Amino acid sequence: MGKSLQGLVGTIVLSSILSAILKRTEKRNIEKERFPETWLKYTSLEIHEVLETFQGFMMVSAIIGLLDIENGLLYFINFDHPKPIYIHKNHYRLIYSKIHKKLGFPKYNEIFEVTRIPLSREDIFIIGSDGKDEILINNTINEDENFSLQLLQKSEANIDIFINTLKNHYIIKDDISIIKIQYKSRPSFPLIVTEDEKSYNDYSSYIKNIKQILQELLQKKEYQTIIDLFKNLVEVYPVDDEILYWYSYSCRKIKRYLEAVEIGERLLNFNKNYIKNYFQLIYCYKKINHQYRINLLLEQLKEITKQSKYIHKIKILLTINKKKLEKYIKVIYSVNL
Repeated sequence: MGKSLQGLVGTIVLSSILSAILKRTEKRNIEKERFPETWLKYTSLEIHEVLETFQGFMMVSAIIGLLDIENGLLYFINFDHPKPIYIHKNHYRLIYSKIHKKLGFPKYNEIFEVTRIPLSREDIFIIGSDGKDEILINNTINEDENFSLQLLQKSEANIDIFINTLKNHYIIKDDISIIKIQYKSRPSFPLIVTEDEKSYNDYSSYIKNIKQILQELLQKKEYQTIIDLFKNLVEVYPVDDEILYWYSYSCRKIKRYLEAVEIGERLLNFNKNYIKNYFQLIYCYKKINHQYRINLLLEQLKEITKQSKYIHKIKILLTINKKKLEKYIKVIYSVNL
């Protein structure tokens, strides 16, 4: 943020940090083995901590993301940047993800939340600075966030035409940076091997069929089968909250608590408001005696639900009787534990 020297220095600092992180990732196996959303969170945190040392004089608005080129799953975190534009089958829309404070914002205490967008073949993702929207229309600065969306639609997502239209018909008041990502491949979805194995052309039909298989197995209580069939999917294509939750649930049912925790924590990275996941994590952490993490989850849950009396009761039950805890959670939150 900022013009002239301040902006230049900020760009150099940011480029240096990113370059160091990428080189380290390339050389260290522990970095390569991290899940994409975990890598994104640690990378963003590292950038923030460096910029924070400037005590508010150097902040960056950004969208930082990763794209899995095989299955088309796009992961990203938005740090107070204009909403990106997603184009699917000639349908244009803004992506309303969680907006975090700028990187380098003093006394930052937000928990990062990663957004996922499943891309299909020829889908387009456009990210741009606020300069594309802050233009003069009839001597008035535009305040309509849909302006660039509509102009891009008229330009048929051609960036050159879009920029030339802005230059020729409007007064540009700020610098413009813009990037267009088009997914040209056909996504390779993880296969679920069943008797009626199929191939899929799009995300919607794939997820619909996968969920149907999952529900049938849950009804039969075939938890080990779910783990065997869905393990690769949740590792490389964690696109759906419900699938992640029920996989974690299946792990818990056969007492694989560490794996249940791992998947539950991944779900937490994507969706902080999936209430059932908190209770499942608390239950599993109790089984493996991780009280510190339980306390943190209870505090997060308190912020979300605003129900202090229930959180207090759960804390008491955690120290007394696990069976009572299960029963209490079922009644209060209608959670199938």
